[in-house]
Amino acid sequence: MCDTITLQTIPHPSVEAKRADAVLPALPSFTLGIQRGPSAGHTFAFAQPRVSLGRAPGCDVVLSSSRRRVSRHHAEIRWSGGLYWLIDLGSINTTLLNEYPLQAGTRYSLHPGDRITVGEFRLEFVACEGSTPRKATAPRPC
Repeated sequence: MCDTITLQTIPHPSVEAKRADAVLPALPSFTLGIQRGPSAGHTFAFAQPRVSLGRAPGCDVVLSSSRRRVSRHHAEIRWSGGLYWLIDLGSINTTLLNEYPLQAGTRYSLHPGDRITVGEFRLEFVACEGSTPRKATAPRPC
């Protein structure tokens, strides 16, 4: 006959103190400036982990025009792993990053100065704290 032994893990007090004192880095802010399109000249500022772009009224950046080249939920910018990423959400007219078409559902890293084209709108990704500008090159998916 075997005896059943129940083990209990008790964390060391110093480990719990380190967890309580841990400070996560702040989410960096960025702006999207509309350079071309019906809303040219408008700038949007964000410091949140997810930003939606499209013509649906619930999007963070509503891109509406009479041409209907923008999907209701066209693209999204997400914060993950210390970077902002651009993702085309399966739009019919695709999303361009620095003039290169994106594959739907694949994430592409964003850097200050990157140009995002959604339909007839061109937006510039600006002022992501702690990032460095890069030359406009073909985006690389992750």
